[in-house]
Amino acid sequence: MRLRWITVAVVGLWLVCSCSTGVRDIDFEGRRYWVTVDADSAKGVDSSRLAQLRTMETMYSFSKNGRGRQHTRQGTVSDDALFNWQIIGDSLNINQATFAVEQLDNGYKLSSDSAVLFLHQQP
Repeated sequence: MRLRWITVAVVGLWLVCSCSTGVRDIDFEGRRYWVTVDADSAKGVDSSRLAQLRTMETMYSFSKNGRGRQHTRQGTVSDDALFNWQIIGDSLNINQATFAVEQLDNGYKLSSDSAVLFLHQQP
């Protein structure tokens, strides 16, 4: 009888550990996020581009069909660009750039080899 409970406990623990708790499509679909760039993480970017990144406001809108819109504003000038996105495992691909995703209290941290982005969800 005791062996049965140990077996049930081990199987239960294995099921809990094997379940994916990572990022899902539903975490992004139909949502908008303000984007900030960790300037210290931007590799190979000159100082004038870093200054531009600090004054730029960027918002990503993720649609349900794997498409999205990037809205960028700097001063009175704004621009919209379309992008493709996809969740693969615990990573987010945006236009073939792969970011590791870490969930934060107020959004997500996206890390790649060349930059770290912070996404803050908009209402």
